[in-house]
Amino acid sequence: MMLDTHFYAHEPAGVRKQKIIAACLRGQEGRGEILDIGCGVGHLSAFMASLGFKVTAVDEDAPSIALAKEQYGNQPGIKWLVGSVEAIRDRFDFVTAFEVCEHVPELDIFLERLKTRLKPGGQLIISVPNGWSVEELGRRFMARSFLGKKLKVFLRRGLLPKTNAQSAADSPHVRWWGYARWVKIFNKHGLRLKSANNVAFVFKQFYYLGGRRILKPTALIFKFLDRADGILAAKLPRRLADGWILVFNVD
Repeated sequence: MMLDTHFYAHEPAGVRKQKIIAACLRGQEGRGEILDIGCGVGHLSAFMASLGFKVTAVDEDAPSIALAKEQYGNQPGIKWLVGSVEAIRDRFDFVTAFEVCEHVPELDIFLERLKTRLKPGGQLIISVPNGWSVEELGRRFMARSFLGKKLKVFLRRGLLPKTNAQSAADSPHVRWWGYARWVKIFNKHGLRLKSANNVAFVFKQFYYLGGRRILKPTALIFKFLDRADGILAAKLPRRLADGWILVFNVD
């Protein structure tokens, strides 16, 4: 079946993320239920619903959910909710948290709550960034140093304004970890790694660190560089990737 990847094609590695997620979910289409925590403006929630899943998409940021409804309100199979995992009482075949864990102050509590929302035999699918990538080192500098904070304000005023491509919230990263440390904390909570996929290498970092000023997602050169970066990322050692999509079974 040909995948419809237009939902997230406007971001570097977006098409690759959708293909990886589809592979992780393969075999459950049309009958599985997904809880997508920290869904942001809903691109990946809508993509998973397009595969035939019933998706409950949740985010604490009301403006992000409003944007998601505006863009995907007619997409069948999605229930949009403003809130957090604590407010969810149902159980699901899959719980997803894409680019969320790096934002959560109380990660141990958060992971335990995600586990409680899974049905027996369910799986947790998480994406996290490489805290040692150039992009994340830049985030760390702008979050933790006086000069970096001033630079961020300057860039946001014109050169590199914040976009709502993923979320309307301005939620900072609170941890910058490499692959081994991420897996270690997940293992601590009884999550057994089933599969791991590298997401990107350098194109995503180039794009967010200034390349978006000159490259448009509709341009052929954007699509070529993004595809080439994905091919290279798939062959990299884990520690060199920009980030990962990880699938876990629960003990």
